[in-house]
Amino acid sequence: MADRGTRFVERLKHFYKFWLEPEGVRRWRGARGEDHTLQKFWLGSPVPTPPMEAAFFRAAGLESVTLTRQDDSRPCGKVQDNVRLPLTQVQAGDVVQIGVAVDHWLPSSSVRVSAGACRVRHVGLAEGQWLDIRLDLTGEESVLELHTDQPLWVTVPRIVRSRVGEPPVSPRHFLVIALDGWCRLLDYDEHPTKPGRLLTPNIDRAFAEGCHGPLGFSSAEWTLPTTASFFTGLYPSRHRMVHPQLPSQQPANRKLLAEYFQEQGYHTLALSCGNRLTPAFGSHRGFDRFIYHWAFKGRTELDYHPAVWIAEVLGHLDAHREDRTFTYVHFPDTHPPWSIGPMTRSFNLGRRENSAGHDLKRLEHMTEAATQGAQLMKLRLHELDRLLGGLFEYIDRHIADDTVIVLTADHGTP
Repeated sequence: MADRGTRFVERLKHFYKFWLEPEGVRRWRGARGEDHTLQKFWLGSPVPTPPMEAAFFRAAGLESVTLTRQDDSRPCGKVQDNVRLPLTQVQAGDVVQIGVAVDHWLPSSSVRVSAGACRVRHVGLAEGQWLDIRLDLTGEESVLELHTDQPLWVTVPRIVRSRVGEPPVSPRHFLVIALDGWCRLLDYDEHPTKPGRLLTPNIDRAFAEGCHGPLGFSSAEWTLPTTASFFTGLYPSRHRMVHPQLPSQQPANRKLLAEYFQEQGYHTLALSCGNRLTPAFGSHRGFDRFIYHWAFKGRTELDYHPAVWIAEVLGHLDAHREDRTFTYVHFPDTHPPWSIGPMTRSFNLGRRENSAGHDLKRLEHMTEAATQGAQLMKLRLHELDRLLGGLFEYIDRHIADDTVIVLTADHGTP
């Protein structure tokens, strides 16, 4: 009887908190401290393993989980001493790749990894980081063996193919670049402070012969439902990821876009700075690596910077240049400034403290606040364009005929 009464009280509190509480009271309560029980405040705690990796490790007799090391989340299994992991569809000239991580590592400990005659031994593993290991294969191997003195975590072995003698597959690389809150309704043609200079010369050049969709419509007006729609192909009314505070998950009965690519042997990578697009919502399903940085300093291990993300994408493409990749990178820079009225549903990134050179709290009382906010968005877009130029240059030089690039946005701008 007491349990039933306790549950009733908890439901009553929940109903008040999420449906009846005035906005002013909610802001006052929030100012006293963030509610870290909400999914939006996920900071890297372990989350369940996606179905593909869970089945793999279960068959190998290992417990599994999705672990985060330096904001890099990967599904992995725990190895206590020795384990044999199956390898499939191995061909001569292939390379097998795994990632390992440790919680505690003694100076005298070591891990040995072998596949057939190829063997490597590692000592001095750094705690709190991923170490990627590659082994050359002859095509005769069927298992990957690990022998460790200390417990460690290992990812699913992935084959990096040299594709010697195979017919070419094209396209081999898919890159999705999502600019948060980007909207063509604003004037994005000219630099806001340098008349005559194009705002996005690299983007314009990269897509000069591409397909333009000027009449695209978002399925919803904010990040959580629109990204869920992007990965599931469902309207928000069906995937139900719509409430800003109630717990929600990507639908278990619907395969996500990244899972389709992963099943076909693509090496998958996601980078997100939006706290509505994290492994806490199940959005890591299908991604070998999911890198998540919070936009404000001190929340995640590493701070967000677009140049670091561009380098990460370049490294991913170059490491798997002869293979297949699917990359989703969600840049937050173009999201409207949060503190500038009347754009109330927007925020200022804290990656450079006061990156605008303005006191954002006072700007909301200025008559030209919206104009200055729009200028700030353009300057950030111009910076992103400058950085993306290096990425587009690499693609043009090395994998232009094998790459599809999609530039899109999750929603528009008020």
